[in-house]
Amino acid sequence: IFSTSPLSHRLALKESDRGLYSISPYFCSTILQDLPAFIICPIIINTVLYYMSGMDNTWSHYFEFCAIGILASIVGASIGHLFASFSKTVDSAVGTAVPIFQIMSMFGGFFVNFT
Repeated sequence: IFSTSPLSHRLALKESDRGLYSISPYFCSTILQDLPAFIICPIIINTVLYYMSGMDNTWSHYFEFCAIGILASIVGASIGHLFASFSKTVDSAVGTAVPIFQIMSMFGGFFVNFT
């Protein structure tokens, strides 16, 4: 999303200024275009992870695991769209996202030592 959205936003704004379409249909169509990839890829990855890690072999736990993976994928894509929406270039999108992601990972509780 970081590498494609800033470049395509520029084109969409030009076409919107010409009166071909507005921004809302463009944004909805890009989200719907990417949605199958954000659903299928986590299912494939989570299937491999689920059975290799030796979790419960029940369908309900498997579907819950896949649903959490799909939601995480969609949330990651939406955060990517957030940073790409206010950036004009790919470098500025990455430059603004990396420090914020570092702060989120430091204070998000992933590195908490419980011992």
